[in-house]
Amino acid sequence: ETARIYGNIDAFAYFYIDLLIGKPAQRVSVIVDTGSGVTAFPCKACSHCGHHLDPNFDFTKSLTAKWSPCGSGCTCSQGHCSYSQGYTEGSSISGWYFTDEVQ
Repeated sequence: ETARIYGNIDAFAYFYIDLLIGKPAQRVSVIVDTGSGVTAFPCKACSHCGHHLDPNFDFTKSLTAKWSPCGSGCTCSQGHCSYSQGYTEGSSISGWYFTDEVQ
Protein backbone atom coordinates (compact mmCIF):
# COMPACT_ATOMS: atom_id res chain seq x y z
CA GLU A 1 0.00 0.00 0.00
CA THR A 2 1.02 3.59 -0.43
CA ALA A 3 -0.02 6.79 1.29
CA ARG A 4 0.28 10.41 0.22
CA ILE A 5 2.55 12.37 2.54
CA TYR A 6 1.74 15.99 3.41
CA GLY A 7 3.58 18.76 5.21
CA ASN A 8 6.88 20.53 4.97
CA ILE A 9 9.76 19.91 7.33
CA ASP A 10 10.99 23.53 6.98
CA ALA A 11 7.61 25.27 7.35
CA PHE A 12 5.80 22.94 9.77
CA ALA A 13 8.64 20.82 11.24
CA TYR A 14 6.70 17.63 10.45
CA PHE A 15 5.10 15.47 7.78
CA TYR A 16 1.74 13.71 8.12
CA ILE A 17 -0.43 11.14 6.36
CA ASP A 18 -4.16 10.45 6.35
CA LEU A 19 -5.38 7.01 7.38
CA LEU A 20 -8.84 5.45 7.38
CA ILE A 21 -9.39 3.60 10.66
CA GLY A 22 -12.15 1.13 11.59
CA LYS A 23 -15.48 0.09 10.11
CA PRO A 24 -17.10 2.29 9.16
CA ALA A 25 -13.90 4.12 8.29
CA GLN A 26 -12.98 7.35 10.09
CA ARG A 27 -10.24 9.55 8.63
CA VAL A 28 -7.41 10.49 10.96
CA SER A 29 -4.23 12.44 10.26
CA VAL A 30 -1.06 11.13 11.90
CA ILE A 31 2.37 12.70 12.12
CA VAL A 32 5.10 10.57 10.55
CA ASP A 33 7.33 10.12 13.59
CA THR A 34 10.56 8.29 12.85
CA GLY A 35 11.71 8.60 16.47
CA SER A 36 8.90 6.56 18.01
CA GLY A 37 7.19 3.20 17.56
CA VAL A 38 3.83 4.72 18.45
CA THR A 39 1.29 5.88 15.87
CA ALA A 40 -1.10 8.09 17.77
CA PHE A 41 -4.11 10.25 17.07
CA PRO A 42 -6.68 11.88 19.34
CA CYS A 43 -9.86 10.04 20.33
CA LYS A 44 -13.21 11.66 20.96
CA ALA A 45 -12.98 10.97 24.71
CA CYS A 46 -9.84 13.14 25.01
CA SER A 47 -10.61 16.52 26.55
CA HIS A 48 -7.05 17.90 26.39
CA CYS A 49 -5.90 16.86 22.89
CA GLY A 50 -6.14 20.23 21.18
CA HIS A 51 -7.49 21.09 17.72
CA HIS A 52 -6.78 18.81 14.74
CA LEU A 53 -7.61 18.68 11.03
CA ASP A 54 -10.13 15.85 11.39
CA PRO A 55 -12.70 15.13 14.10
CA ASN A 56 -11.24 13.05 16.91
CA PHE A 57 -11.58 9.29 16.37
CA ASP A 58 -14.74 7.89 17.96
CA PHE A 59 -13.84 4.45 19.31
CA THR A 60 -17.50 3.68 20.05
CA LYS A 61 -18.47 4.06 16.37
CA SER A 62 -15.94 1.51 15.11
CA LEU A 63 -17.36 -2.01 14.88
CA THR A 64 -13.83 -3.45 14.61
CA ALA A 65 -11.96 -1.56 17.38
CA LYS A 66 -10.75 -3.58 20.37
CA TRP A 67 -8.91 -2.33 23.46
CA SER A 68 -5.55 -4.00 24.05
CA PRO A 69 -5.83 -5.95 27.30
CA CYS A 70 -3.65 -5.23 30.28
CA GLY A 71 -0.93 -7.81 30.67
CA SER A 72 2.78 -8.46 30.69
CA GLY A 73 4.92 -5.60 29.42
CA CYS A 74 2.03 -3.18 29.72
CA THR A 75 1.15 -0.47 32.20
CA CYS A 76 -2.52 -0.74 33.10
CA SER A 77 -4.49 2.51 33.40
CA GLN A 78 -8.27 2.63 33.90
CA GLY A 79 -8.51 -0.99 32.72
CA HIS A 80 -6.63 -0.38 29.47
CA CYS A 81 -3.07 -1.02 28.32
CA SER A 82 -1.50 2.46 28.33
CA TYR A 83 1.55 4.20 26.85
CA SER A 84 3.48 7.37 27.48
CA GLN A 85 6.04 8.84 25.09
CA GLY A 86 8.30 11.84 25.77
CA TYR A 87 10.17 13.74 23.06
CA THR A 88 13.50 15.54 23.10
CA GLU A 89 12.00 18.99 22.52
CA GLY A 90 9.89 18.61 25.68
CA SER A 91 6.47 17.55 24.41
CA SER A 92 4.83 14.26 25.32
CA ILE A 93 1.87 12.07 24.49
CA SER A 94 0.02 9.41 26.43
CA GLY A 95 -2.97 7.21 25.82
CA TRP A 96 -4.32 3.68 25.51
CA TYR A 97 -3.42 0.99 22.99
CA PHE A 98 -6.11 -0.54 20.80
CA THR A 99 -6.30 -2.49 17.55
CA ASP A 100 -8.46 -1.75 14.54
CA GLU A 101 -8.48 -2.05 10.77
CA VAL A 102 -6.41 0.42 8.75
CA GLN A 103 -7.08 1.36 5.13
